[in-house]
Amino acid sequence: MQLNSTRPLAFEVSILQRERDPGVPAWLFTAGGVVVLFFTLTVISVLTWGAGRINAKDTAPPQPQEPALDHSTSKAA
Repeated sequence: MQLNSTRPLAFEVSILQRERDPGVPAWLFTAGGVVVLFFTLTVISVLTWGAGRINAKDTAPPQPQEPALDHSTSKAA
């Protein structure tokens, strides 16, 4: 079994985008990128907004209140 192989040098665009159809207009690729960017920013915004709402709530458990001591009626001995 041969583990090494030698291949001719090629541009990475031709390797990474080999399924890309050259007949498709370039504006369609740009429009698709803009749509994906829009949805990505929307998801980030909604997650940030939701986390801010959760953080704004007072989620700390209530502390027990000690009864107030009445010092006005002190006994004089």
